[in-house]
Amino acid sequence: MSISDFKNHLRQLIGGGATMICITILKERLLETAGCFDDVYLQESSYTENEKKYHRNVIKEDEYRYFNNKINIALLELIGNLKAEDIRDDFAAMRESLRDLGLPPLSRLALVNCDRTQAFAAFENAYGIQGERPAQFYFFAGCPVQKPNSFSERAIYEVINDVLDNNTKAICCETTFEKVGQRKVERVIMRPLPYKKLGDANASKTYFQKTLEEIFTVYRAQLPPEFAELTAGQLAQIPAGQLPIQFFSLVFQIDLTEIPFGPKLGEYLGWIVETFRQRPHKPPAFQFIFTVLAPGHTQHTPHQGLLGLRDWVNTLNENQPDTCAWIEDFEPVTPEDLQNWLRQRFKTNPDEPKIKKIVDEYLQHLRQIQRWDGRGGIDMADAEDFIKQVYSASKK
Repeated sequence: MSISDFKNHLRQLIGGGATMICITILKERLLETAGCFDDVYLQESSYTENEKKYHRNVIKEDEYRYFNNKINIALLELIGNLKAEDIRDDFAAMRESLRDLGLPPLSRLALVNCDRTQAFAAFENAYGIQGERPAQFYFFAGCPVQKPNSFSERAIYEVINDVLDNNTKAICCETTFEKVGQRKVERVIMRPLPYKKLGDANASKTYFQKTLEEIFTVYRAQLPPEFAELTAGQLAQIPAGQLPIQFFSLVFQIDLTEIPFGPKLGEYLGWIVETFRQRPHKPPAFQFIFTVLAPGHTQHTPHQGLLGLRDWVNTLNENQPDTCAWIEDFEPVTPEDLQNWLRQRFKTNPDEPKIKKIVDEYLQHLRQIQRWDGRGGIDMADAEDFIKQVYSASKK
């Protein structure tokens, strides 16, 4: 977990009323050399005293809340000033174990391909149905902590590896370089869905067309000169075999806390689908991937906005079969899934005891920061933090 993620985790605890849990984590993780080390204990004392006074009816509720807010404000300021060197390195032992393991070089696909057995099976099935079509529409939906966005990235890498024989020049997608440990890795860019909250659906359509041309300004630089001035719509009409590109992948993120689902969004998405589907030829294909983020969504606690969007996709598929693929099988992973992922990095003879030891060391870290209680699944956001630690330790 980066210092930024750690600080955000502490802020979320305070925002959720878990002040004492935040204080406990700070006490466990801060080094004595940190400038705020003593301040944490002072805030703990103030918090404990305030609780005692309130439960003994020494102070009224408004006064109790006033002092609680003061403590939280002081903690938030302290958290904001934290530096990486203030925090105990929980990964030192794990990095040593990883060095002993002798990891081979890892591909960028390894950053996003842990477990997801059900989700990937659904993607394989959808691709089998839509694979011959020049336009494909995928919706990967779930809670942000289960990382449907990284599955969107995986879908592109899998197409490159399996369909395009690892020919990265046969697919166009926006990428940037991200630092993972001491290494820089090329990652897929996910743009927010071009959407205008004010005005009718036509305003969003105009915004989409402007965004598409902006994206294709980058894409056209990868094409032969005779195609360099064509618009995205004109490129979509070119018959197969005339371009070196087989796929134009476009990845957009729909955050349902920012863009609630309703008739306007449905009309807009329907226009995108109708504009780019049912071309009379095979690739080049427009592969649209929509990552749908629905905080708190689980099978037991469904997000209403996500259910509305899912119903819209299902209705569209009833009228025009197999137009869109809807996948939301994004569940937490298990310790065994992490062990299996690490084991699969080796072609032969992985050291099983060392693999288990490394995973156990990471699980101990999750317990210390109270992100996992030793039961149930592990959020994919935490699993990918583990994966990044492994990736950083692998050979270049």
